[in-house]
Amino acid sequence: MSRLPTKKGTRRSAPAFGGEFEAAQAIQAEHPMATSDDASPQDAGTSAGTAFRSKIDRVLARFAPAHVVINGAYEVVQFHGNAGRYVELAPGRASLNLLAMLREGLLQPLEASLRAASQRHTAVGRHNVKVKTNDGYEIVDIEVTPLQARERKDYWFLVIFQSAEDLLLRKQLQAGLATVPARNSARAGVEVARMRQELAQLRESLRIALQQQVRTNGELQSANEEVQTAYEELQNINEELEASREQLQTSNDELVTVNDALLRRSIELTETNSELTCMLASMHIAVLIVDRELRIRRFSSAAQGIFKLLPTDVGRPMQDLKLDLSCPDLHARTREVIEIGAMKNLDLQDRDGRSYSLRVRPYWSEAKRIDGAAIVAIDRL
Repeated sequence: MSRLPTKKGTRRSAPAFGGEFEAAQAIQAEHPMATSDDASPQDAGTSAGTAFRSKIDRVLARFAPAHVVINGAYEVVQFHGNAGRYVELAPGRASLNLLAMLREGLLQPLEASLRAASQRHTAVGRHNVKVKTNDGYEIVDIEVTPLQARERKDYWFLVIFQSAEDLLLRKQLQAGLATVPARNSARAGVEVARMRQELAQLRESLRIALQQQVRTNGELQSANEEVQTAYEELQNINEELEASREQLQTSNDELVTVNDALLRRSIELTETNSELTCMLASMHIAVLIVDRELRIRRFSSAAQGIFKLLPTDVGRPMQDLKLDLSCPDLHARTREVIEIGAMKNLDLQDRDGRSYSLRVRPYWSEAKRIDGAAIVAIDRL
């Protein structure tokens, strides 16, 4: 809707044309929010209809009061006329709440009128309200009318602000209509009838628009709830991922610690094995170590020559080897030592006639259990 002129002190005289006044008065009295944007489709294709609507726009722009449409939460849905004279944006976070946008002097009477209109479900007005505008203080009348569509449970409200200047213009309009010559009455009646028909169409269009807006608001609310739900799910997933990351980090730290310990243990075992090998090699004693299943575990370099062993014989069963000694049941005696845990001394000769003293001892592990046997061959020369 076109906005009203706002400069204080400006006087408006009644217009000099006839039938348009009566038509504008009918529109304003029956539907203050009617606009030229919702004009009847029947007039859209004719130049006469366009010119007529143009005249109506000029009349409404001069005489329609400032008003706003708010929803049940007092948030402004539509501004019409010179509403900026009575509302302004509040400092801070942006908000369309009407009560937060009212100028000085309007809050208390308008809040009381909204409450009364909600309780009575009828229009409520307040007169002679003093409000501070950009041009100083002025006296206005307030009217709050509840609006309700079938699809809506809560009420919307039409809030109209009428200053003394607006009332004066209305009186001038009525005085102008009283001076219209009688010869224009017939033509004005026809135009009023047409305007009433157009007004009915505008009301229907407004009702449909409100219904569509309610449906759109419902869809937007549903979409907002879905987005909120998705956001919460993503937040939960993010928290779970963060917890998993922390657990993985803890596990990684533990694995690093275990890996360092295993590395140190491996180094110690390597050093121990190297020392044991060097010790056996430097002692020049024939030593053959087997496990509980009589598989060869380790032997010294001296034992390699006496027992005719090869490095590849490690892991092979003792009874599968052809030892160069005159004791075919050596593996049976070694098993007996492992089972009873007692040492045995044997005197043997090899094929070359050299004599050896064999000592078969139990091989004890660190856990104090027999883990095999150790065979020591001593040359008796």
